[in-house]
Amino acid sequence: ESSKKTLLPDYDSRLGLSATPYKHLDDEGTAILMDYFHGIVDELDMRKAIWELGILSHYDYFPYYVPLTSDEMDVYRDLTSQIAAVEQKKKKGTYHPKKGEFDPYLARANLIQAAENKLDKLKEILDKMNNRLEQTLVYCTSNPSMAFPQGSPTQLKHVQSALSARNIISDSVTWVDPTKDRRKILRDLANDHFDCVTAVRCLDEGVDIPSVKTAIFMASSGNPKQFIQRRGRVLRKSERTGKTHAVIYDILVTPPVADPTSGPSLNERKLAARELIRHKEFALIARNKTDAIENVKEITERFSIPFDDLDYDWIRNM
Repeated sequence: ESSKKTLLPDYDSRLGLSATPYKHLDDEGTAILMDYFHGIVDELDMRKAIWELGILSHYDYFPYYVPLTSDEMDVYRDLTSQIAAVEQKKKKGTYHPKKGEFDPYLARANLIQAAENKLDKLKEILDKMNNRLEQTLVYCTSNPSMAFPQGSPTQLKHVQSALSARNIISDSVTWVDPTKDRRKILRDLANDHFDCVTAVRCLDEGVDIPSVKTAIFMASSGNPKQFIQRRGRVLRKSERTGKTHAVIYDILVTPPVADPTSGPSLNERKLAARELIRHKEFALIARNKTDAIENVKEITERFSIPFDDLDYDWIRNM
């Protein structure tokens, strides 16, 4: 409602530019934007921008899957039950959350982003790279997970410690840093004063660092707006460095291995499908498309998910 108030009717001419014009899981909000701007008048497809026009860099995509721990899965199931109860209240028009009230949607998203096994997978990736990072962004979360004791170190802290232990020179950009400090840190990265920068959501949009050539996604929400914007951070071309292509390492999660006699539950299949959406989006236009898609077959077969048909409507209709 507050955003809607900024769409004033006073302007005879209106133009909007966005990489992500659709509001995730918000048909009403999307309809308001489309009505105000009289729909989408032109589009530039990412595939065309990369493969035909050469506006953006080609990239290689390397997805890795790690299972939630059994404790994390127990918390996930409990939060999913709470979300189902909220959805029922929404349908009845009786859901009226108060400011500061516990949000099971946010708690479940934080649980996925901060999954414990992601840290070991990051260490494996760093080992494969011989601990040599250059012009790299590592996206983490600093939000706590309900699966960990209160006051436990955040994923961001764990990642910083892992980088330091490998003598990888890094700095962090977080929401608490003043804008001028963030700009200096990013300039230092561009000038090779750091090997990498660990970042949270404040680097999702409005940041242009053409020299960045590698991104490691430790944490990413289910909102395509976020992962599309984050991919955009590393696809800029750089005349200064002559960057030829980018590399994206993506750490995703699955439920723990299910009992073979019963197979995965509906909630477990939905969890895997939501992660696979990002895998599909990134893999289809990657330079290593064939390998990136081949990588997913074990997951799609285990959870009976049709990769070709997978989209948000398919998940909603499961």
